[in-house]
Amino acid sequence: MLEIKNINYSIGKKQILSNINLSVFDNELIAIVGPNGAGKSTLLKLISNEIKASSGTLEWNKIAINKYSKNEIAKQRAVLTQNINVSTDFKVSDILLMGRYPYFKKNASINDWNIIEAVSKQTNIGNMLERSYNSLSGGEKQRVQLTRVLIQISSNEIIGLRNSHLESSKLLLLDEPLNNLDIKHQLSCLSISKEFSSRGNIVILVLHDLNFASTIADKILLLNHGEIISYGTPSEVLTAENIHQCYDVKSKIENHPLLNCPIVSYSHEIEELMQN
Repeated sequence: MLEIKNINYSIGKKQILSNINLSVFDNELIAIVGPNGAGKSTLLKLISNEIKASSGTLEWNKIAINKYSKNEIAKQRAVLTQNINVSTDFKVSDILLMGRYPYFKKNASINDWNIIEAVSKQTNIGNMLERSYNSLSGGEKQRVQLTRVLIQISSNEIIGLRNSHLESSKLLLLDEPLNNLDIKHQLSCLSISKEFSSRGNIVILVLHDLNFASTIADKILLLNHGEIISYGTPSEVLTAENIHQCYDVKSKIENHPLLNCPIVSYSHEIEELMQN
């Protein structure tokens, strides 16, 4: 369980996040949405402990996240950031092996390599392992990095050996994971994320596409100007009023014919655009 209590974050006199309170439970996938500059990535950085809150507390499994050692939290929480620069030209397999660094000191075990193989198969990048990372396209690099963070917080469960009495839940944080991906791999990324949360873990991801958020998320967190505008199920959050308040666009909310979730269309805005 992840608990965020009265979190505030500011840089100098500028308030970036204000009074953020949130409880996220195992098996939940949470989509953070909001306009540019709303504080989405900043909130993810606070949750990952990359930056420190100005005030408030953040607990993972009822322990303050800053109380964990770096090695302990690395086995329980993995983060996919927006910009990952790799200056040295590693092979893809070397990049993936970095996800196992918290688990060994000198040499990776057979189990480490089994996990790398299993997750690479799950994300369909097994044919890339011997390729140069820097030779990959932007989308291919994104898929490799997603695989790396899954490898980091995967243990015996990934190869079908999970003992629920021994394995604690894991926290996966994804900041705009669909960047550079074509539609097929966007859907694959969302499917993998949903499957990961369904195994008793928590996934929190930042998305710009409201319809993707609606179809995949158990709950949506809508931010604007560093404040929570709405938090709840897609039907509770994705209303025309909320979207107009945050994005300053007119929208129409309809129900998906198959998935029983709201679908957002911008026909009024598009019609006005075409007329101008």
